[in-house]
Amino acid sequence: YLGSRALIILGSMGTYFYIVYAKQAFQITDAFAATLTIAALVSQTAFTPLLGWLGDRYGYKWLTELSALIGASTLVLVLLAPSAAWFYGVFVLSNAASSGMMVAGMSMTMEFSSPEDLPTFAALANTILAVPILLSPVIGGWLIDGLGYSALFLIALALLILGWSAMHWGVREPRLERQLAEA
Repeated sequence: YLGSRALIILGSMGTYFYIVYAKQAFQITDAFAATLTIAALVSQTAFTPLLGWLGDRYGYKWLTELSALIGASTLVLVLLAPSAAWFYGVFVLSNAASSGMMVAGMSMTMEFSSPEDLPTFAALANTILAVPILLSPVIGGWLIDGLGYSALFLIALALLILGWSAMHWGVREPRLERQLAEA
């Protein structure tokens, strides 16, 4: 679980550079960048409760997988964008993915642990995942300096797909595990 989450986090490293890339590739203005920030805020506000409800209904593993796929689609959109206007979609999808990961990450971690072990398990999971969170923008910057934006976005896409694959095929749904144990 933590390995797949780490891959997904590393696969999200492109998000730190979307505005910088849009400024260089499409010469967006500061005012346009501000409207992207508003799109991001509206997206998070709308998607967080919706994705929380979906996670409650279908499971947080499912939500993690969905969020990784939304993040991957964001990178595809960035790579194919012919104009700056496409970045509205990029920011809406990127923040939807981020909202889903935030909701699923907290909730799924709780489902893996017994109530008495929850504080320790949550602290350990968050500490371990802090490493890729801290490293992803640094690695992204190195990739841009050495290989350019397209390489960064392609590598991030590959990491997201690997993270999705590890979650999909390597992690069991904690709710199902609990139901099997109780049966």
